[in-house]
Amino acid sequence: MNLLKKFTFAPIFLISFAFFGSQLDLVLKIPNLVFSLSLDTLIALLTLTALALISSLFFILFSSFVQDWIYSLPLSLLGSVILIFFLPSNINIVLGGLSLLAFSLIFLPLRNQLITYLNFHPTTLLTPSIKQLASLLIIIASIGYFLSINQDIEKNGFKIPDSLIDNALKFVPQSQNNDLNSLQNNLPGVSSDQLNLLKQNPSLLKQAGIDPSLLNNLSTTQTSPSSLIKDTVNNQLQNIIAPYKQFIPFGLSLLLYFSLSFFLSIMELLLNPLIWLIFLILEKTNFIRFSIEMREVKKMMV
Repeated sequence: MNLLKKFTFAPIFLISFAFFGSQLDLVLKIPNLVFSLSLDTLIALLTLTALALISSLFFILFSSFVQDWIYSLPLSLLGSVILIFFLPSNINIVLGGLSLLAFSLIFLPLRNQLITYLNFHPTTLLTPSIKQLASLLIIIASIGYFLSINQDIEKNGFKIPDSLIDNALKFVPQSQNNDLNSLQNNLPGVSSDQLNLLKQNPSLLKQAGIDPSLLNNLSTTQTSPSSLIKDTVNNQLQNIIAPYKQFIPFGLSLLLYFSLSFFLSIMELLLNPLIWLIFLILEKTNFIRFSIEMREVKKMMV
């Protein structure tokens, strides 16, 4: 196979990996990424996973043709530089270095397999390496999210998204809402002095069928029952997670990793048919050809 054919998949890999870097930058900028339930966020994560798998596919195809560090290492370096170019300056060097390490870790065992195989089956030889590289890119994306969210939390603190609290409120018992409605209707325009007086005499509220603990959620201005519950839930959750603030970035990045890995496991079902189709096309177009060799085999006999 001439050198030009060997480099056919190099530009395709670089283009797909550039799209991966661009999509990763977009995903890292999504507010409350792992808590978002929007369709746009889901599409963004699916796109990132697909690009990781496509980039891995074309890198392995290129490596299987060249089978030499002289060609693979420069392409790996160029891919890492592209990733650095697309990502924010505070994390790009780290992720670029990790991507170079990932390419190197995958190329070495792949090269050994391609040198020692007896019968060429593209799905058997290449699929494991493609899956491993795609998984490493998913890990790199999760590390990038960890670094990004960790810096944001250190700078601005962590606040539970309102969308998450709104979903939690759906499970609040209806009796709690009824108590708040009753309290709101019976105490219109309560002043701070009146509120303190009621807190000192909870028996009066009990006679009216109102839970005295609800007074903690009242202010001197009119507030809707749903807002009172939301503020209470928010405060309770913030107090619960406060001692574990340093572990939040790790937990969020781990959640992102499991989400991307789940998407990847589904997409990998299409990998074997895709590889088979690619090599079928390459063979039919005379891009590649196969030769049959007779080899001596040493066997033990007793």
